[in-house]
Amino acid sequence: MCEVTAANFQLMYPQIKEEIANCDFVAIDTELTGLHSSSSPTGQLRFSALCYNFYLFPPSFGPLDAEFTFQSSSCSFLTKYGFDFEKNRSLLNVSPSSALKDLLKMMIAEVSEWLVHAREGDSLTLSGLPGLQVFEVQLMLRRGISNIWTEIEDQDKVVVQKVSYSKRTQLENSVTDGCRVDRVLEAALGFTQVFRDLVGANKPLVGHNMLLDLMYIHDKFYRSLPESFAEFKANIHKLFPSVFDTKHISKRMKQEFQSLQIHNLFALHSALERLVDLAQHGPSMKHITGCEKYAEGGYPHEAGFDAFVCGTVLLQLAQLLLTNQRNVYESQMPLIAEYLAAVEPHKNNVNLIRARVSFTSLSGADPQAERPPILLVKVRRGWSSSPAEIAKEFATFCSLDVRKESPRHYLIATNEWKGARKILRTYKTHPVFQVEPYRYWTHSATVTSAFRQTLLFACCRVTAGLFPGETCLGRKLDLRLESAEDDCKMKILYAACDPNKNDL
Repeated sequence: MCEVTAANFQLMYPQIKEEIANCDFVAIDTELTGLHSSSSPTGQLRFSALCYNFYLFPPSFGPLDAEFTFQSSSCSFLTKYGFDFEKNRSLLNVSPSSALKDLLKMMIAEVSEWLVHAREGDSLTLSGLPGLQVFEVQLMLRRGISNIWTEIEDQDKVVVQKVSYSKRTQLENSVTDGCRVDRVLEAALGFTQVFRDLVGANKPLVGHNMLLDLMYIHDKFYRSLPESFAEFKANIHKLFPSVFDTKHISKRMKQEFQSLQIHNLFALHSALERLVDLAQHGPSMKHITGCEKYAEGGYPHEAGFDAFVCGTVLLQLAQLLLTNQRNVYESQMPLIAEYLAAVEPHKNNVNLIRARVSFTSLSGADPQAERPPILLVKVRRGWSSSPAEIAKEFATFCSLDVRKESPRHYLIATNEWKGARKILRTYKTHPVFQVEPYRYWTHSATVTSAFRQTLLFACCRVTAGLFPGETCLGRKLDLRLESAEDDCKMKILYAACDPNKNDL
């Protein structure tokens, strides 16, 4: 395992770029690991694992300061598994922010105004430009104004000097220029360079329950997440045409292999080790020299290790499918293309949790809803309740999620039809809890509110015809909707009003 930090990124990057270009597929856990394959003299397929941990951290650009959440529970969890918060590598979104563009325009305007009266050799100092902003300002000034030269001073200042055109050409060809475009881009892009290499290599991308991983990658290294989920899927498919989610694949295979345990990645890996002996019937696995850390023992929840296990699981699942299709004792060893062909039916399908469908397709239409309907629980008046109490009441039937809809109404999402049916049967005549399938047009608070307002308006129009405002004893109609939780009572009150005013 190789740890990549701000201190060694430039040294490691050429090797990382080469490994991405030569690997057969890439497994990620937000970060990445690559797997090579090669044929040995005996004909056995061998994989060499090259695992990388990238420590990423958003840079600040003067007034531009990224915000993110630090939760004590998350920090404690990461610290428990040895995460080092001091290791980081700056990252940038590919698209620069509008605020940074405005700042650069302001700097160019200031320098342009100064140049009007400046003489050759005069200088202007731009202060308060920490971090990568000193590079951005220099690049934009040099690109926009041809008779100046810029240098960095005290790490957060840019000195602008008016020079002749011949002097400018001489300085541009200097090897000591600290603002060469290639150096600036390398410093500014950081891990985004690796992301671009992944996209350009067009290798299969492997993950486990990887929807959030793909969302992070899209948001941090491509573009901000779009409003439309369909647009997000189209973007990811354009970036990575071949995506394999081992969580989804294992759930599909569980129907055929009942012994598969898929509670988490490590439970799945253990179950597959009992079912598939890669050493005897599959490819051999080894870590390259210098990356043997993961061969010695497990490091759960370390991104590089999780990604390595995920890549191994893909091979195990593919091997299980192949051995089920043909004689396990065949002497011919499968090639990498055969492994990928075995899991091809599951390509570009990403697992979903807490949704009406179990997966989403990145390259086509999503499947029809296959999970049980949402259940609506109504609690009898006079009984106190909370989401935790509701969850405890129904937890014996199946795994479920509870959401409070109103003081006495709760929504329950179950993970299996059997459990949902049993809940409906058990609580059909229950004295405290009334359970029924949730129907949007009947139970939605939004729909109910809209219906009541429409009914109110219709009653107003009808009553206006019955009690015209021009009568001597004109009457004012006061309609009030009183929602007593389940009951909706409409009261029509009449009161004397000014006959000269038509209130209806």
